[in-house]
Amino acid sequence: MKIITIILSIFILLSLGIESVHAQNLKTFDPSKNSIGKPKKSKQTLAVEYYTSGEYPKALVLFEELYKENNTSYFYKYLLYCYINLEEYRKAERLIKKAAKANHKHYKQLSDLAYLHQKKGDVEKANKMFDEAIDEVPADRGAISELARDFRSRGQIELAMKTYMKGKVLLKGEYEFENDIAYLYYYLEQYESMTDQYLNLLGKDPVQLRTIEYRIQNAFRRDKDDVIYPYLKRELLKRIKKDSDKTQYSDLLLWLSIQRKDFEIALIQAKSLDRRGGNEAYRVFDLSKVILGHGEYELGIQALEYLLNLKDAKDQVYYPEAKQELLSARFKKLQQNSNPSQEDIAYMQNEFNTTLEELGRNRYSAQAIMDYAEFLSYYINKPEEAIMELENLIANPGLNRADKAPIKLLLGDLYLLHDNPWDATLLYSQVEKDFKNDEIGFEARLRNAHLSFYIGEFDWAKAQLDILKAATGKKIANDAM
Repeated sequence: MKIITIILSIFILLSLGIESVHAQNLKTFDPSKNSIGKPKKSKQTLAVEYYTSGEYPKALVLFEELYKENNTSYFYKYLLYCYINLEEYRKAERLIKKAAKANHKHYKQLSDLAYLHQKKGDVEKANKMFDEAIDEVPADRGAISELARDFRSRGQIELAMKTYMKGKVLLKGEYEFENDIAYLYYYLEQYESMTDQYLNLLGKDPVQLRTIEYRIQNAFRRDKDDVIYPYLKRELLKRIKKDSDKTQYSDLLLWLSIQRKDFEIALIQAKSLDRRGGNEAYRVFDLSKVILGHGEYELGIQALEYLLNLKDAKDQVYYPEAKQELLSARFKKLQQNSNPSQEDIAYMQNEFNTTLEELGRNRYSAQAIMDYAEFLSYYINKPEEAIMELENLIANPGLNRADKAPIKLLLGDLYLLHDNPWDATLLYSQVEKDFKNDEIGFEARLRNAHLSFYIGEFDWAKAQLDILKAATGKKIANDAM
């Protein structure tokens, strides 16, 4: 009896194991995937792939099935072109006529038959029928767009243009197809006409501004002779003068001027938009950052002075940052002067004092304090005061490690400048340890390597520089070389 029980137990366990294997197999089987586990392609995807790769016989079989299942215009077009590419012209003609009976689009039938005749070599008949198709298109935006799209897809740009022009007449100004016509001019590289269409559209519909900017940006890449920029700038200035209430033109000119780094024009437009619209000061602030980022400190200062002289400037959220940006710009302008006068230095001293007194010494004014420390050390020979400013800033509990890292590097530089290499290397090493894989960590290691070289530790310095040559940052790697 005991033996029978054991045998039954083994049998049950084996059965469970077999069922478990079957269950696992059932779980992993997916009918939507092929034998090697990749998702099966749909019939439509496969048909399009065959067509795109020129395998028209294979594509034809699938599109005939798809059109039979669902006779949409999408499948119709592919099926028609399969017939034409395979020179099965009778089947193509039957398809065109059958579809025309179902959708009652005589203009569409004429266009497709004309294309069929063109492919057969009967150009005269084809051209006549193309004209008839355009003549018969109804005063309906959808129908006009459909016919024009058909022409575009076949590369018949002139016929597409003719269709849109006819559509403008039929719709009597209700819709003028500016976007579509602009695209055709872009295709034909007639950039001035393209620009006119976009400006006409913008004049009627300011919401299109970002779309127009995007399309003009794309056109710039193709415009080898630089036709667009001077023409667009000239036309915008004309329209701003004529329709000063349409701020979208100033908006576009502001964008255009930034693209071409014509910052004087950009600043004029930004200030103009602020004066006309109110609450547009953020444009001037954003622009000032762009200008300063390109090293044009005088113009950047003009932008910030305009901003900070506005009546309610102190109540604006941007005020503290703008104040610091102005201070920084003035200091950088001073640094560009290889031989500043005592008046320039005294003016800068006063600017630092008044700005820091107004903003306070805190985490938000960290950059201003760093600039001030450099000024104290390099321009008025007060290294102890400069070092104290930075030490106090590092001790501020509101600053995190990332905030403190650039301050430590600057403080290390000042220590080194005033014969304290040991405290300098201590600070560099702290930053290097805290940010091993970041750009600022590599910068700290580079400074440590330079310091080691200057104090005679040549082997260690060389080892560090070799590591830095493989650094991810191109600037750091170049400096290491």
